[in-house]
Amino acid sequence: MAREFPSQEALNQYMQAHPRARAVNHWVKGQGHKPGTDADKPSAANPNNDAPESDQQPSSKPEAPAKPKRKRKSAPKPAAKPEPPVEDEASLPFKIEAAELKKLSGVLGTKSLTVHELKKMNGYGSLPKDYGIDIRYVESRNPLKCEMMAYLTHKGSVCGKLKRTYVRREGKLRVFHDQFFMDEGHQGGGVGKAVFNAQIDAYEKLGVDKVELTAAKVGKYVWSKAGFEWTNEKQFEGVKLKVWEHLAGELGMDHDDVDEIMTNVHTGEDIAHLEVGGKRVGKHVLVKLTWQDIFAMDEDAGEYILMEQSPSKIKRL
Repeated sequence: MAREFPSQEALNQYMQAHPRARAVNHWVKGQGHKPGTDADKPSAANPNNDAPESDQQPSSKPEAPAKPKRKRKSAPKPAAKPEPPVEDEASLPFKIEAAELKKLSGVLGTKSLTVHELKKMNGYGSLPKDYGIDIRYVESRNPLKCEMMAYLTHKGSVCGKLKRTYVRREGKLRVFHDQFFMDEGHQGGGVGKAVFNAQIDAYEKLGVDKVELTAAKVGKYVWSKAGFEWTNEKQFEGVKLKVWEHLAGELGMDHDDVDEIMTNVHTGEDIAHLEVGGKRVGKHVLVKLTWQDIFAMDEDAGEYILMEQSPSKIKRL
């Protein structure tokens, strides 16, 4: 039964006395809605036409606390397998393909070359005690060119590296000394000299026309002293000028005396052997040359000094 109350207070008193009464069927005069209007009709969301949550009576029973969720124990992860040790390239077994050796033999103009013979060409047998050489690879990309790289070892451990390129050009054989490196702790022990001298001896027997290399740092002095010639005329003239400036400037020599000394300087070897008053002027100038000095002599050539010489004219170290 719907009722109209004169005030909200009267409605509240009635609801307290009749807790089961539905608040939606009662209203205060002049407020809310009357029964029979659209607001009284059940809806899909509220089929029983219950009062809104704010009008519903709170439950007298307290809600039970939510039970904590049990955490599932995850299975222990299997221990990670240790990574296999990374093998050093130098520790891998050496295997030179017979086909590549045959190609190298073709470039060199020799009979079938063996790995042992190739090692002897590069110093094996003449190295200081406990030193050895292992050919790392031989590779030929065309019938007229072949590359070889080898490791220098001391008691089985790698201490150096060298690379050579053999090229047959217009019927003539040339060898490029691409790289030679020794660990600092093994420098000065005669290994480099033994390798170089054995190679030049082998080149003479093979009839090599020219040996070419790039000189840097102390190599500008060492290779000049060994008889290698500067292939760039501008660079060589620039070095001669550096020698002249050193004699006239730093040593304070008379210009006429300097001119007379320089009339006897015609090759890189002449510069390397130049001594004045007990001072090794040539070595001082060659070693002190910076890449900026060399670049300024010929910008087209950059900071590199290319040298070449016939094996028969190369001095052994």
